[in-house]
Amino acid sequence: MIAVLALAALGAAGLAWRAGRGSAEPGVPSYRQLTFRRGLVLSARFSPDGKTIVYGAGWEGEAFRLQSMRTESPESRPLDLPPGDVLAVSSTGELAISLDRKFVYGFQARGTLARVPLIGGAPRKILTDVEDADFSPDGRELAVSRVVEGRYRLEYPIEKVLHEAEGWISNVRVSPDGERVAFVDHPIAGDDRGAICVVDRKGVKTVLAEGWASALGLDWSPDGREVWFTATEVSPNCGLWAVDLKGNRRLLARSPGRLALQDVSPSGELLVTEGRVRLGMGFGSRDAPVERDLSWLDATVVSDISQDGKTIVFAEQGAGGGAGTYSVYVRGSDGSPSARLGEGTAGPLSPDGQWAVSIVPSTPPNLVLLPTGPGRAKTLERGPIVSYQAAAFFPDGERLLLAANEEGKPVRLYVQSLESGGPRAVSGPGLRFAPPSDVISPDGRTAAVTDGEGRVVLFPLDGAEPRLAPGLEPGDVPMRWSLDGQSLFVFRFDELPAQIRRVTFDRPGREVVARITPPDPAGVESIVAAQVTPDGRSWVYSYFQYRNDLHLVAGLK
Repeated sequence: MIAVLALAALGAAGLAWRAGRGSAEPGVPSYRQLTFRRGLVLSARFSPDGKTIVYGAGWEGEAFRLQSMRTESPESRPLDLPPGDVLAVSSTGELAISLDRKFVYGFQARGTLARVPLIGGAPRKILTDVEDADFSPDGRELAVSRVVEGRYRLEYPIEKVLHEAEGWISNVRVSPDGERVAFVDHPIAGDDRGAICVVDRKGVKTVLAEGWASALGLDWSPDGREVWFTATEVSPNCGLWAVDLKGNRRLLARSPGRLALQDVSPSGELLVTEGRVRLGMGFGSRDAPVERDLSWLDATVVSDISQDGKTIVFAEQGAGGGAGTYSVYVRGSDGSPSARLGEGTAGPLSPDGQWAVSIVPSTPPNLVLLPTGPGRAKTLERGPIVSYQAAAFFPDGERLLLAANEEGKPVRLYVQSLESGGPRAVSGPGLRFAPPSDVISPDGRTAAVTDGEGRVVLFPLDGAEPRLAPGLEPGDVPMRWSLDGQSLFVFRFDELPAQIRRVTFDRPGREVVARITPPDPAGVESIVAAQVTPDGRSWVYSYFQYRNDLHLVAGLK
């Protein structure tokens, strides 16, 4: 689900750069650390003169707030603005900011787009549900990545759709001539796997570099002939790459940590962040006074817990998961050692506990059943599916409900038999669910899924009309039905500390079943996955923790 990499911690004197190959006189870069506090710098941008830096950071577990500093000084000052992050700075000195920006799922972080003068003033709100934005060279227009009716789309200018994504879109940057937009196209929701792309004003999309296990951080070179980006194919460490519009690629620099390109100035200086990402997994129970840390390797993402709370299925999605892929594991909630089942990102556990679903992020992807005991893996027929988002078992264990999509089409629901035949569409576009989710009712007749507006709907699997789930709110994520089928367990990606709640359809109120609080809150930005047993007595969750520092880099060519 979420491709993250184990990374070396960065000290004030420990950034070792190696210039890339591809030019007769490779640049010998220098760097200077700009931030030193404990937490996360999410985005950073140069001012038009290249001497002032605006960045958004969350220190010691606090909300993101906007800061500014001069390149010649290590001192930062908070801007008199509401909590948020910086997306872009125009050539005329105007900020595009993201108010109340939060991680909503995996690496996806959205907020309300607003414009405000760099010299001060009240922000003017423009759009909601915006992932990223950038100004045109003259500062008049904005390119944006935003969610409309449950689907990501790239607009430039606003309202002119140039591209719609099957997954999500990040790192939107307008070319120096204003005629193209570069971006990272991620095929799976929340996952930072992706391809480096450009699209022109006519909507013609070109893939410049693909196959990256992690790709976040992008900008144009000062002369506009290349796109510079940070990504990795197999290594734990993201390098800085350059690719021209014909797809010719070269390496600019490597570092010993997770590198993310933030901005490139007209003079060729760079803002980069470098740090460490970790996905940890915790287990809690009403029968135990203290939560148990069940993290296995470097990026442990839970996908299911058995109904008795004794068995957990998860994926390792970082360096420990294997070169260029992920690995599926099973382990006991008592902390017993993990057993590797196979490749892919983990899906649900079958009702009898004998199979775990794996989504193998190959091209095209495969849906595989992995035996938890003796037996052989089984690859299911894919049919027209080009991307899988989530899977859930029917109570009979003989069928799967899928959230997936076909080429050029939005996500919808499919049903697939485990024995024979391909997936069969059972809903219109826009309905989906997020892993890990046991979204099918105990009688097998209804699925609790979300629509394009983020509302939870009860979808009859016999073809009847769906209806809004009573008592649930937009943003609630269905986790599992209660044993009697009269209530749903839910949590929210945008909530920290997170809470698991039980919503019973025939009575008011939202019962808090568990509060999820990772032991060290610094750099914890979201709960990326959670699941609970049908009786609400045990739960397991994974959290996203990212700490980094901001650096100024000069001398790259």
